[in-house]
Amino acid sequence: MGRFGVDYARFAFKGTHEKVNIVAYDSGKLVIQGKGTEDFVRDTLEAEVTGEPRLGYEEFYNPDWFEPHAGLDEAGKGDLFGPLITCCVIADGGMVRDWIKEGIKDSKKMSDSSIIGIEKIIRKTQGAVIQTAYCG
Repeated sequence: MGRFGVDYARFAFKGTHEKVNIVAYDSGKLVIQGKGTEDFVRDTLEAEVTGEPRLGYEEFYNPDWFEPHAGLDEAGKGDLFGPLITCCVIADGGMVRDWIKEGIKDSKKMSDSSIIGIEKIIRKTQGAVIQTAYCG
């Protein structure tokens, strides 16, 4: 298909064979999406543009992710403005590796519907310690 227009973008490209869409916004943000994203990042972006392979090397670049650790997050406004829900998960490297394969990543980089789906994946993980609390 080729180039196409996107508001507030310097460049937008829609590939047909590669099945990838690329949009470079004026803000400096680059969005790459589609079925061919992983191949494009590995074979073009990292190989020809950045010269630094990172995709698939999470354990090398972020070894602390794979040590036993706890993660905690909350949602809500607290008892002054409404309910507050917190959740803590304790996991080790094997669990994190499996979760990455399932597509789990930083919640700030995921949609609400995706986050709801990962709860089931995390809860079915053998050995993961999960505790939730609700304050009304």
